[in-house]
Amino acid sequence: MRKKLITGLFGCFLVVLAAFHGWAAPSEKQKEIMAAAEKEGVLELVWGAGTIGGADGVKNLESAFNKYYGLNLKVNFTPGPAMPALAAKVAQEFSAGRPSQVDVFLGADEHFYTLLNAKALEPLDWSGIFGIPARVVLPEGIGVEIATRVPGVTYNTKLVSPKEIPDTMAGFLEPRWKGALASTPYAANFDHLSAPELWGAAKTVDYVTRLSSQISGLIRCNELERIISGEFKAYVLDCGGYKVRKLKASGAPLAQVVLKDAALIVYWNMGVPKTAKHPNAAKLFVNFMVSQPGQDLLYHLEYLDHMRLEGSRLLKLLLDNGVDVDKMHDVGVKFLMKQGTGLNNIRRQLQGILKKGPSS
Repeated sequence: MRKKLITGLFGCFLVVLAAFHGWAAPSEKQKEIMAAAEKEGVLELVWGAGTIGGADGVKNLESAFNKYYGLNLKVNFTPGPAMPALAAKVAQEFSAGRPSQVDVFLGADEHFYTLLNAKALEPLDWSGIFGIPARVVLPEGIGVEIATRVPGVTYNTKLVSPKEIPDTMAGFLEPRWKGALASTPYAANFDHLSAPELWGAAKTVDYVTRLSSQISGLIRCNELERIISGEFKAYVLDCGGYKVRKLKASGAPLAQVVLKDAALIVYWNMGVPKTAKHPNAAKLFVNFMVSQPGQDLLYHLEYLDHMRLEGSRLLKLLLDNGVDVDKMHDVGVKFLMKQGTGLNNIRRQLQGILKKGPSS
């Protein structure tokens, strides 16, 4: 009797809380997950030290997350390895039947494709349970897209004016750019362009070979200070404009252009490892990240949100900059599933071309 009374009171509290926050009253399944999460009491997060604001960002997330649900969960943050290494660890832990060190895995599309094949993430009916739009749910329910990243070309606005920046990839093969460009050692996003429905392998290999004679260095995604310093005038292709927006807000002389013939949409995703220690808290956290408060906080911390969710600031920014979003190519997990292992082979070839550098 006492247990039923407590459960009933908890359910009433959730309805009142939902009305206060403006979200739909939770379903019975949601109530079960919330009650189980409350018993778990903890959520373990692991990602890069500078990702989503690092430790300070997680403190903000903890506060907003608990406020959203009316809970008091402790969110522990451990700075971890790069996303590929963490994805491999999640897969290994599942294969060995060991508890995962992370309750929520944050990763890019290729990492989720790897974990999909490893069957290491818990499938869930995110739409049915939480009402998350189906368009942002990953194949087989292994996770949810939480943010859109749009690759392009980052450039130094003190060295290059917007009028001087080409609007197509071919423009960066002009003689005036020789020795002024950087690219990534991992051929970021060129592998996507090599897909048959986009550029195709032959055209992409030819372009990257010609671009290698233009570049004077390779930089990682988090090394935009080398563009700010003037070591390079521009960065072709970058890893997504969110880092540019974040640094620009601090006064850095940076801007990004999305090219007409290489307008790609890639994602950050979140999912719950099958061996997560606190799976219910993790499910609530993923749902929170695609809620309006979660998206607002994500943009505040990382200048990222999901362009297909209501209220997206990124979508407005793209439209204000004249980007034809209807002609952009979605190269998320579904796209990678269609390509199979083909992109891995071409990626290695493109990386070799870029690392070899100019032929003369």
